[in-house]
Amino acid sequence: AGISALEAKRGMEAMARLHASFTVQEATRAWGWIRSTHDILLGYRALFRSSVEQISREVIDTVGICVPASVALDTLRGVHQSNGYQRMIDATTRATACHSVLHFDMRGHNMFQREGTAGCGSSHETGGSSDGVRGNNVGGGGGPGRDACAPVILFDWQNISVGNVCCDIAYFLSGSLDIASRRTHERELLTAYATERRRIARERSGDGGTPSPEHACLFDECTDEFLWQQYRVASIWPLVWAAATLASPEKLAVASSSTSDQAQESGRIFMRTTTERYLQAVIDLNSLEALDECT
Repeated sequence: AGISALEAKRGMEAMARLHASFTVQEATRAWGWIRSTHDILLGYRALFRSSVEQISREVIDTVGICVPASVALDTLRGVHQSNGYQRMIDATTRATACHSVLHFDMRGHNMFQREGTAGCGSSHETGGSSDGVRGNNVGGGGGPGRDACAPVILFDWQNISVGNVCCDIAYFLSGSLDIASRRTHERELLTAYATERRRIARERSGDGGTPSPEHACLFDECTDEFLWQQYRVASIWPLVWAAATLASPEKLAVASSSTSDQAQESGRIFMRTTTERYLQAVIDLNSLEALDECT
C-alpha cells in the first residue's frame, strides 16, 4: 500500500521547505562537492536504453505487474524510440526557474512523520538531514536546515543534488502513492507544494510581500501550469528503474535485499509495485505529449 493523502501532503510541504532553503547558487557556494541532477540523469540514460532493449512481453508477464504487458512495453519503447529520456533531461534542465537543491531519493520510506509537534513552535526550516527512523538519528534542531519540531524529517541524503524540483516531486508522487490515490490527489498535492513555496518565498523576501529575485521560483516563470507540465515531463525519469526491473527482475531482487527468502520476496514486491506505478504515471499523465509541448 502507498502512503496516505495526508502523509503525501506533509511530504510535499517538507519538499517545499527543502527546495526553498537554498538557491542553486547558495548550495554550490556552500558545498563545492554537490552534484548536478542533470549529470546523474545522464548516467542513467545508458541503463534505460540497454534495459528497454532487453525487455519482452514474456518477461513482463513473469513479473506480474497490473499494467498489461503490451502497454508497458509500448510505453517503454515509445520513450526509448523517441529519444524521450534524453529530451526529458534537456527539458527539465532548461527550466531553470524551477531549479533548487533536491533530495533525489524522495519517497515514503525516506520520510519520518511525527505526530504531536504542534506545541514545539512555528519554525519552518527544512525537515533536515536526520536518519531518525533507522536508528541513526543525529538529532533535530541545533544546526542549519534542521527543525526539531518539523512534522516530517527527511533522511538518506546520499543523492542530494541541484536540479529541477519536479524530479523530486515526480519520483515521490509516482512511487509513494498507490495509483488510485495519485490520480485523485496529485493536483491538490502540487497546489500544497506551491502554496508552501510561496509562503516561504514571501518570508524570505525582506519586504513582507514580494519575493527576492533569487527566491522567485513559482512566482514568475514557474507558474502553477508550468509546474504541472514539468511534473508530467519529469515523471519519465523514474522509468529507468521500471525498465531495469523488467529487464532483470530476479537479479535485481537479490541485489536489493538480504539473502533470506523473506527479504528477497519483500524486494520483489517493492520493485513490482514501484514499476507498475512509474509506468502508469507516465501513461496517465501523457508524459511524452507534455514533452512534445515543451520542446
